[in-house]
Amino acid sequence: RGRRGGYGRGRGSVQLNHRSQQINVFGNYSVNYNGNYFHLRMEREFSQGDQRNFAIQNTFLRTPDFSHNAKAGLEFNLNKNSSIGFLWTGFWNSRDEAGIAGSTFSSEKGLPVFLDAQTHKTLNSRLSNQVANFNIQHKFPNNGGQLTADVDFGWFDRSFLNNLITNTVTADDPNPTASGLFIEMPSEISLYTIKSDYG
Repeated sequence: RGRRGGYGRGRGSVQLNHRSQQINVFGNYSVNYNGNYFHLRMEREFSQGDQRNFAIQNTFLRTPDFSHNAKAGLEFNLNKNSSIGFLWTGFWNSRDEAGIAGSTFSSEKGLPVFLDAQTHKTLNSRLSNQVANFNIQHKFPNNGGQLTADVDFGWFDRSFLNNLITNTVTADDPNPTASGLFIEMPSEISLYTIKSDYG
């Protein structure tokens, strides 16, 4: 009962770096997969006035999660006083949920069920987050001053879908009655900044 790793999981990463007197190039990449699931079963008895009820709640959801991120950068010395640089980072994530959450009710344990509700859930979430920076630096040897300038870009994108379908069966009506809820929430954000400093 509860959340634990019952399915495959794994992670890995790689790093690269090259440096010389004039240039420095670097980057890394990592990936992570976790095959989560959630399983909860609960039995309980409760009273409503003179009526006693027995309920069984059973939920099983597969919730795999896959993410990876990367970084790449470059630093280049134009001369002994000037240099430029570039840095980019990215993160991506995909998460899914699929399964059934059900509840059955009877007057006592072992007696016929008078209410059965089963909810089928499907969730999909996709996320992308990227940031890039370009910078330049120049030193003035005559007065010791330094000029820096940065240009930054950011992109964020997410798609989210959640679909719930509930089938309800009662003792008076054995034909399932279905009801549904569908949620869609896309998001997109872009950011741009420019800054300069002298000192």
